[in-house]
Amino acid sequence: MTDEPRVKVPIRPDGLQLDDHPDWQRLFWRAERIGWAGFALVIGMALAGLTGRGGWLAVAEHRAGAALVEAPRFSRRGETALMEVAFGIGAGRHLLAIGGGFLAHYEVVGIVPPPLRSVAAGDGLALQFDTVGTAPHRVRLYLRAREAGLMRAQVVVNGAGVGLRSLILP
Repeated sequence: MTDEPRVKVPIRPDGLQLDDHPDWQRLFWRAERIGWAGFALVIGMALAGLTGRGGWLAVAEHRAGAALVEAPRFSRRGETALMEVAFGIGAGRHLLAIGGGFLAHYEVVGIVPPPLRSVAAGDGLALQFDTVGTAPHRVRLYLRAREAGLMRAQVVVNGAGVGLRSLILP
């Protein structure tokens, strides 16, 4: 047996004999609510598309003359993304030129339908497509992000240019 003095815990007004610290509890509860708000914010950002997977903010639409270019606004490094070009004019030959800034950040994994011709144009890429029938004619480029960071590039569709920006997350 030890001869240590026993600490007398007072009896609370509700009849419980507890050694509680209400100021500490209030501080802990406040920190917990802030954590909940932070988690809700992250979930909301993910649902909106700010993490690069789905959501209405994940893809940006750009007009380049008669064409519509849909490119990823947010991507994740190492994952596949989709860029779609819809040529707004009828049958004929269409040219899609992608600037080198784009290819420094993205690797083109696949193109559907395959281009009639592809040519290295400086540090970029020029693709030529033949189309038949009525517009719009769609081309899909499957991309894989190589490195994290902010990508800025120029895309030219049938002579009309548009600037693209994409944030690639780690």
